[in-house]
Amino acid sequence: MLEKLAKSIEEINVLAEHYRTCHNVAAIESLAKEHSISKEDMDAFIAGKRNFLLKVLLTRQSASATEKLTEEMLLLQDPGYATVIGTYLLDLARKDPVMKEVILQPHKTLRRCIEYVHEKAYETALKKAKKEGKAGVGQNTGIAIGSTEVFAWVIDYYLLDDRKDMEKKAQEEKDTIKKAWKKAESIRALSTKSNDSDTKKDVSEEALVAAKPVAKKKEEPEQLSLFQFKRYGINETTEANCRQNGFHCAENPLDCLVHYPNWRNSRYFVVKAFGDLDEDDWDTKISCTKMELKEELDFSMLLLRGAAYMAIHPDRPWCSLVCKETGVGNNGFVIVRGKQPKAKGRKNDLLILVQEEPDSNEIIYVNQLCVDGIRYKENEWYGIAD
Repeated sequence: MLEKLAKSIEEINVLAEHYRTCHNVAAIESLAKEHSISKEDMDAFIAGKRNFLLKVLLTRQSASATEKLTEEMLLLQDPGYATVIGTYLLDLARKDPVMKEVILQPHKTLRRCIEYVHEKAYETALKKAKKEGKAGVGQNTGIAIGSTEVFAWVIDYYLLDDRKDMEKKAQEEKDTIKKAWKKAESIRALSTKSNDSDTKKDVSEEALVAAKPVAKKKEEPEQLSLFQFKRYGINETTEANCRQNGFHCAENPLDCLVHYPNWRNSRYFVVKAFGDLDEDDWDTKISCTKMELKEELDFSMLLLRGAAYMAIHPDRPWCSLVCKETGVGNNGFVIVRGKQPKAKGRKNDLLILVQEEPDSNEIIYVNQLCVDGIRYKENEWYGIAD
């Protein structure tokens, strides 16, 4: 379950919610561009009209409504909203054969249902605001809506015949975003050629690494100057020996921070490492003779990828930066893993909480918090449910 979270939808939505909590609009915009999310959907998420930034893809056909809803409830890990609605639907499916069939439709999901309810609640709040002479719904505005009305919206969503409309809209949106990205990449390539900036480093097929900042060389505008990296295309060298020569990267993203702790002056990339490869017995570091920089990550995403690595490989040795059960922010962040992980920090610190199964090393939940001084206070302990 966490593998899905680590690699795709859940990871992106957890990070987007963290940015929204911290009022970091620029970071949300960067995340939306990186994952081909339309500006319309991004603006709706920032405004509170959408509960999640990234939409869920069509799911596989489940054997039963009970299996499907139970799996979705576990994946969402929301003891409030999702569990209440999911439990209501489970009961409805047992009593009503029609509802059982519509719930089983592959394009109908509990997450989309929550989105639909969220949109209806926003419409209700907007109507109320306009009746009161207001231009719109203010931030942090609350409105009381009865369970009868909410459950009616839930039924409306599942009975709505929207599959063809959804598929058509998804394809049109995909084409539009693809064109926008093509244009953006073209502009970025021209910008890179004319004015390449600082420096950074590398990482393997699904690994990551940072490089120390070094001023660029004017005579080599297409290079990342520390190791003469080309931002686009394949970088090549003749030898690969860990800690001696070659292009270095790490399978565990957190190992990047062990070798390059000054993250504020570093950049991080997902890379493809190939050619001759060399490893040693010191963490997950890799040296290679060929490397291609794939995508750049911000620091928050690097930490989340580190949590994802632990979820995918729960029995592998821990990175030395990971604290057990409790941890205090240091150098702007802290990563805590355990049965009931808790962390605290100073303002703007990122707290990464990784929860294990009670009787095994398997990871069941990952949470990221930002000590913003408003919702999350300085030097107060926070757990996985906060």
